[in-house]
Amino acid sequence: MIYETDDDSFAEDGIKNFRLSDFSWSLIIDTHNLTYNPYVHFGQSTTWPRGYPLEYLPLSTPHKHKLCRMPTAAAQQGLVNGDPDLDATFRLTRKNSLATMDLSFDHRAPSVVLPAGTFAPFNCQDTLFSYSAFWSLMLPLSKHMRTLDIFRAYMAEKLLWLIGQRLEFIATETNHKRNFHSYIKDASNEVEFLKMGTFIDVLQKWKCEKLTLFGCMEEAYEMARAAGFFDSRDVDAVKAWLKDLTRIGYKAPALNKARDTCVEAHDKESVFFYGEEQSTIMFHTADKFVLPGSSGKEFVNAELHAMCSGKVAGAKFSPAKHPVRDKLLIIDVAGAYESIPALDAWYRPLFSQVLYCGHGKTGVDQWSQMWMVSIIAPASGRVSSMSGCLYLASKMGYKTTGFMYIQKDMLFSYESLNSLASSVKMTQNIVQSTSPCQLDCLPVSKEDIEKFGTLKPNLPEFRSQDQDTIMACAKRFADSFTKEATFQHTIAFYLPAKENIRLPIMRFAEAYLQAFSAQIADVFTAVISTCIDPNHSPFLYASFQQKLTADYIHPFDFDKVRTDNHLLSFYCANVTH
Repeated sequence: MIYETDDDSFAEDGIKNFRLSDFSWSLIIDTHNLTYNPYVHFGQSTTWPRGYPLEYLPLSTPHKHKLCRMPTAAAQQGLVNGDPDLDATFRLTRKNSLATMDLSFDHRAPSVVLPAGTFAPFNCQDTLFSYSAFWSLMLPLSKHMRTLDIFRAYMAEKLLWLIGQRLEFIATETNHKRNFHSYIKDASNEVEFLKMGTFIDVLQKWKCEKLTLFGCMEEAYEMARAAGFFDSRDVDAVKAWLKDLTRIGYKAPALNKARDTCVEAHDKESVFFYGEEQSTIMFHTADKFVLPGSSGKEFVNAELHAMCSGKVAGAKFSPAKHPVRDKLLIIDVAGAYESIPALDAWYRPLFSQVLYCGHGKTGVDQWSQMWMVSIIAPASGRVSSMSGCLYLASKMGYKTTGFMYIQKDMLFSYESLNSLASSVKMTQNIVQSTSPCQLDCLPVSKEDIEKFGTLKPNLPEFRSQDQDTIMACAKRFADSFTKEATFQHTIAFYLPAKENIRLPIMRFAEAYLQAFSAQIADVFTAVISTCIDPNHSPFLYASFQQKLTADYIHPFDFDKVRTDNHLLSFYCANVTH
């Protein structure tokens, strides 16, 4: 691998935030658009990267994705905080002269991969190239410093598609402290960016007639020269560059024009993602703020005000005093997307990242767009479940220290959610064979219980003796039953992101989802978690008639808050915390 940066970028964590394995699960934008603005994905929805075609800025940015296991992208662009890579147009029209440029991206957001046919500019400030992309490192000679890496990027993307490779954007911990620049001079030197829309349109239409990557690269530069974008210096330089690569023994990747590079995909699930909107700048003030209309919070505020205006004076969406910034909250709405506003107003002040999980049904995209929330919906005909929601969420690539799963009728106290640590937590008594089920009871046959005691997935994270210990624990549980048993299937569950806990639990969950119904898989995933993490602890719950002295109230019908005066009064009195 080759890591490319410049003299005023500072990678505080090196390259650890980049993907270094051969394969990885990724979110791929589900679009046929010619361009994509990656800054939107990472919470800067009103900014754009240097070299982005300005005529495409007014177009809406898609938020639907495919979840796919694929070869790790050959080119990975890290987004830098502080003074990020912006063009002179942005700086001249948005930056206040008295303010320091200090913008940030949502560093907890999953990375995003662009599909073949969709362009976005990438630079030379924080970029990782794998061996299969070394050929793309050459910078064109005829271009100014402000534009040369962008021309290189668009050429590279087109050629990457020809070898079945992709470009990925990642939020890293790199900071950029920009050296002094004259914005007016930058604007003059960036004038060729006005041609970028035409340039990528020409690239998109070009079809390579050669049989090798190097042949296609030479042909691409010849085509761009003939179209007036490059001159003979660039063509000569490419030929010399490729000749040098061959002389030192570099092996060029073979052509592979497949549009779909997934080796495993959850392509029947609907995945919509919105990053946490970050503060931005405007020229009329030195203050940073979230621009109106760029975040779902103001729409939730309006809904909250409509619900609670007669109950609590000044009810509004406000940040929690001690937010849980480093954990992902997964709320299973089971298709009841109308409960999102009430749920969002209660939980989002505490969690910066909230993912809704629910049955796949018509209109899920509209609910996501209406409230600007992330939603993952299982394939049509499949119900959402704890095991399924956690399994899919863990594949999405959130940068988090833990996954908190709850259901739409669970009202948690803020104190309980603030106490999440590094061990598994789950609903009380779910795995105790001596405690009779009292709520949401699910009968499980003796045959399924016996199958649970012997079902073992591949567990490369554990030594063989540790695997034996886990399976012995599962068998003891199974042997404690002599007949059919009932279990509570509504489960609140906290899964630490530590690999030695998360990975084996998710491997078991995947196996259970294939072998049992979704609800039974949830019960068995909870049971096996106690075998994997001996430090697990319970969540305690109470009914709504009692005060919120337990970890959570269950059931609490968020989808009925608007119409039930008893629920509404309690909700409005507590939601403004």
